[in-house]
Amino acid sequence: MTQPIHQTNASGRRSAVRKTAFLLMTLVMTAVSAQQKPTTGYAPVNGINMY
Repeated sequence: MTQPIHQTNASGRRSAVRKTAFLLMTLVMTAVSAQQKPTTGYAPVNGINMY
């Protein structure tokens, strides 16, 4: 009798969960570091400086 090609076990599932968690953490850290800081200060508008 043959075994299924995609046989999963506890260690295989744990490894998949770890890889998924690592990927998600990497994506979140990349998204956070890629955000621009807002520009603040005064801007000239119709002859006056608006904050």
